[in-house]
Amino acid sequence: MFNASIQLQVIVFMLLSIISILWAAPYVRKVLKKTPPAFKPMEQNYIGRVIKAKEDITEKTQIKYEGIYWYVVNHGEPIKRGDKFKIKGIEGNKLVVEKYEEGL
Repeated sequence: MFNASIQLQVIVFMLLSIISILWAAPYVRKVLKKTPPAFKPMEQNYIGRVIKAKEDITEKTQIKYEGIYWYVVNHGEPIKRGDKFKIKGIEGNKLVVEKYEEGL
């Protein structure tokens, strides 16, 4: 084989390349189809938390929560300083909040 012509070496190389690609393709497809675990942004962990208001929250206000400034959108009655509110969701870069009533 070492004394074989260039044409024969190219043909053998091409055949072995095609065989190895056909043999490995199903395994590669299987690995690539696996979806990575879903990434949950830090903000998603805030949903459902109950927080005590440090200032009045009417419709749209900026608050500081865990060292980060957030815009909050209040969907409900106004929240007075000292009242508790619950984070209901996220709209873009704003936290959606509602006044929290004990026992509900």
